[in-house]
Amino acid sequence: MVIGAGAAGISAAETIHKSFNSGPNAGSHKVIIVEALERLGGRATTVSMGDGIHIDAGGTWLQQYKSNPLVKEALRLGLTLIPTDFMNPYASCADGPVSVDEINAMVLQIETAAQRYHETVYVDSSVMQIIDDLIRPMYQDNPRMLKIIDLTIAEIMADTGIPLNTLSSKYGLEEPSYVGEGDHYIKEGFSALWSGIAEGIDIRYNTPIKNIDWTKAVTLTTLTDEVIVADYCICTIPISLLQEAANNTSKILTIHPPLPTERLDALRQMKMAICDKVILRFSHRWWSTSPSGNNILKWYGDGKYGNSFTDILDATDGVGSPTVVLYMIGADNVANCMDGKTDEEIAHSAYEALCKWTTTVESCII
Repeated sequence: MVIGAGAAGISAAETIHKSFNSGPNAGSHKVIIVEALERLGGRATTVSMGDGIHIDAGGTWLQQYKSNPLVKEALRLGLTLIPTDFMNPYASCADGPVSVDEINAMVLQIETAAQRYHETVYVDSSVMQIIDDLIRPMYQDNPRMLKIIDLTIAEIMADTGIPLNTLSSKYGLEEPSYVGEGDHYIKEGFSALWSGIAEGIDIRYNTPIKNIDWTKAVTLTTLTDEVIVADYCICTIPISLLQEAANNTSKILTIHPPLPTERLDALRQMKMAICDKVILRFSHRWWSTSPSGNNILKWYGDGKYGNSFTDILDATDGVGSPTVVLYMIGADNVANCMDGKTDEEIAHSAYEALCKWTTTVESCII
């Protein structure tokens, strides 16, 4: 039994399904996915924009492209993969030109300073502490470099979704360098990929689980009080829901007996970043396009540390319709720019960000 038809649940179920339906084990076991929603994908799902245009509402990119096993699956299913280049975005800033090369160099300088710091200091610190103590003093009389530092803070926040005063300087900058290089998104959307991978697997939709009892076998109780008994259970519900269940604060799910102490401690230390999207479709493409043809736009905004829709995907050429996806990354940014606003107000603020990006991009250094 697998709980959750997101990426992890589908992958687990597909692996088990293949294992027990080939060779001498064929038909000896059955794997079932129970999913609370009426669809596949979890947080990597696709919405229809009409006219056959599809955009991913959650996870979008196939990262670590050369080694990502999902690439092979997508190509097997005949899906169309669109390349992007996060390392060379078409970038713009409200108060003047911005050099992406300088920002990338500053990221490397911060990473190097953090690595050297931890060669002799074993207590963790925040990335912001590294910047304030080791980087800013070097450029205190250089306004342009101080601006580059602020833009770099916005860049790291866009990558991690975490305020830099809480981001670990020891572990928070260890993302592999090949993330962002050669990434692709799926024209048909992740839902088309999940549907192909999950073909032949028994999936029970609209079946939220309210209790997991793993005293001996595994007994699942659904929201409608149906009881399902399984030999084994793989639980792939979102970390936030699992944390609530582990802390007995969930109004949705209980787990009995409680998870082992070391698992609970690990869960309590996990934090999830926030990324909200706004998808805008137009009658024609009126914004500037990159001379290089790259479809990643970067808007560093007019607020400190990129308090705006920092990343923008111009999906027009990929999906065949004038469409942009704007990303609001980080809990503080979301709270400042989106909380308490209607969908119409949020969409309008995203449109304004695209307008501002367009009016300033011509003077930017790429």
